[in-house]
Amino acid sequence: MKTIAITVFGTRVSSRLDCAEGVLLVTLDGNAIKNREQVRLVQTNPWEKINTLLQLGIDVLICGGVPDIYANKLRDSGMQLVPWVRGEAEEVLSNFLAGKLSKREAVQQRRI
Repeated sequence: MKTIAITVFGTRVSSRLDCAEGVLLVTLDGNAIKNREQVRLVQTNPWEKINTLLQLGIDVLICGGVPDIYANKLRDSGMQLVPWVRGEAEEVLSNFLAGKLSKREAVQQRRI
């Protein structure tokens, strides 16, 4: 099984990982969605959010902008990071699962 998470703010991918109010957490069995849930990120400290994400056992994290210091911590843990994505979370999930996450959904990477 594989766990995918998308950082969200409302129904959209959060523009910055450290400002996300929650994650859409999806468990896959092969290509089929086995479970999905919304997990709130109530922490205000970005490092606490990062630690919560690490504790969720996420394999792939799809997010918006992410400062290098947080990206490095997540990657060092073995998590696959798909940053600089924008759009409606459900549409992004569908496109990711279909292998069609388009450049329209990804913004040009910049350092923050």
